[in-house]
Amino acid sequence: TTTTTTTTTTTTTTTTSTSTTTSTTTTTATAGKVCGKGDVSVVSGTQYDSRFPVSNLLTHDKAETCDSEKCTYWVSTRWDPGTFILNLGCEERFAAIELVNIKNWSMRKFRLFTSLTQSGPWTLVLESQELEDPRQQQDPSLQPLQLIALDTTTTAQYIKFEGMGLQAGLQYFDIQRK
Repeated sequence: TTTTTTTTTTTTTTTTSTSTTTSTTTTTATAGKVCGKGDVSVVSGTQYDSRFPVSNLLTHDKAETCDSEKCTYWVSTRWDPGTFILNLGCEERFAAIELVNIKNWSMRKFRLFTSLTQSGPWTLVLESQELEDPRQQQDPSLQPLQLIALDTTTTAQYIKFEGMGLQAGLQYFDIQRK
C-alpha cells in the first residue's frame, strides 16, 4: 500500500482578557492512509485559559489533576457552551464516540457534527441526551468512560463538538475505534 500525504498548517491564537481561542487551519490530502488515535489533531476550539487547551482531551488520563501551570482536561470559556473541531487524520467510519466528563464543570448536553472537509458542510449526527452528573460518582476524581452511540454510522474526517449550556468541559473525547 502506498500512502501519499500532503499537509499545510497555519496556527492563529487570539487572547482576550477572559478567554483564548486557538485556531489551526490544516489542509490534508491523504490517499490510502490508515489512521488512529495518534493522527487526531485540534483544528480549533475555545478554552478558559492556557491550562485548559482542547488538546488535553486527546489523552485519556485516569484522574483529573490541575495546578497553576497545567490541567489534564479541557474547559471552555465562561458563559460559552464550548466548541472544538478535530481532524481525525483521514476519513474514518464510526458509529459511536467515547468521552469522559469532568467533575467540576460537568457538561450536561452537547451536539456533534461531522464533515469530510474542514469547512463543511456539517451534518448533525448526535444531539445528546442528559449525561450522567459526574459529581454523583463514589470517587468523583475517577470519571467513567462513556460510550455514546450516534444516530447512524457515519464517515468523516472532521468532527465539530458544541456544548450546550453555560460552559463545557471534558477530560477525554474520541470516536470509538474498532
